[in-house]
Amino acid sequence: MRPATAYALFHGLLGLACGFSATIYSPFLMSLGLDIGQIALINVAFFGVITLMELPTGLWADGKSRLWSVRVGALLLALSFTLYATSTGFWTAALWEGLGGVGIAFLSGAKQAWLTDALKRRGEEKTLRRAFGTAAAMDMSGMLVGGVMSAWLASRLGFKACWLAGGMTFGFAFLVSLVTLRNEGEPEHRVTERQAMRDGMAAMRTNRHLLWAAAASIIAGLVLPYNYGWSPFFQERIGTAGLGWIWAPTYATLAFAGLVVRRFRGGAAVEKIGLPVALIVAGLGLAISGLLPGIILPLACAMFHEFGRGIFTPLIDAFTQAHVESHYRATYGSLQSLVSRAGYVVILGGLWVLTRSTGANAAAVPAVWLVSGSLLVAAALTLWLFRPNR
Repeated sequence: MRPATAYALFHGLLGLACGFSATIYSPFLMSLGLDIGQIALINVAFFGVITLMELPTGLWADGKSRLWSVRVGALLLALSFTLYATSTGFWTAALWEGLGGVGIAFLSGAKQAWLTDALKRRGEEKTLRRAFGTAAAMDMSGMLVGGVMSAWLASRLGFKACWLAGGMTFGFAFLVSLVTLRNEGEPEHRVTERQAMRDGMAAMRTNRHLLWAAAASIIAGLVLPYNYGWSPFFQERIGTAGLGWIWAPTYATLAFAGLVVRRFRGGAAVEKIGLPVALIVAGLGLAISGLLPGIILPLACAMFHEFGRGIFTPLIDAFTQAHVESHYRATYGSLQSLVSRAGYVVILGGLWVLTRSTGANAAAVPAVWLVSGSLLVAAALTLWLFRPNR
């Protein structure tokens, strides 16, 4: 199987597995007695674990095996989702979420590095943006299917069935990776973990393109309040069973965005324009969604928001990988992710503080979205002004 095809298939399974938690994540935690502020705190712990584990896992991927880093990540996520079904409150949910954070850290950087060098070995590096766009479309299509299925499962078998289904799907992704992903995505030449770390940090410090990409990754964290607010926001208007009808068009929009990226032509100028524009679109949709009445208008703005996010992800992956050398590619991916996740922790901490003052329930969602969306637009405009010229 060609590397781009295998990568897209694996991404589709990861998306499907994640989708089983997407529509029920906040409602499940609220059913355990948590409020929106506590959910934000759990995610501070989640991103904190990822931040701590990013560099060790990235160094291991470049120094030992990117392929097994990806496989271990899928296996840990399978375990995390399965155990999440046993959660009884804040601390157990935080524990299993932390385990999932370790799995994410193993995947982060390693899978993008694997695809980039696998394509480079075949002389197909010019298809990298297209490959990332295809994978994003598969990922979001999987999320779409998983989200609709989770709404159905939750209404008939309860929330825990969704977590178990997600765990089984991550386990299947692990088995598929054993068959379809090969060693062709390993570094062109291996260096010690210390050398990979030194070169990765030097690149982030001296390469203006990579500094700009790191800033864009941090700014993108301002979309996080949508993740934790959309289900309680729409649940009050359409009910738990109806969340699938919200999930379907929003994630169809994300999948469509990945297909749009596949059609982009041109060099790095595409990313330099596309990344800030994508964030502006996402910010506008987020800021406006919670202010509108009914279901149709907020849903349309949510789709606008998701379209921006769907454009951003494959573009940032392609832009970053184009400016990184093979021997520290996974390490750098983890380093950039570490920086952005640290920013996420700050953003989620701010969300917790904001919900403490506005009320940590669904009624607080429109205010949180307005603040984070407005900040995202302002930060994206600044990113546009300081984009690298060459």
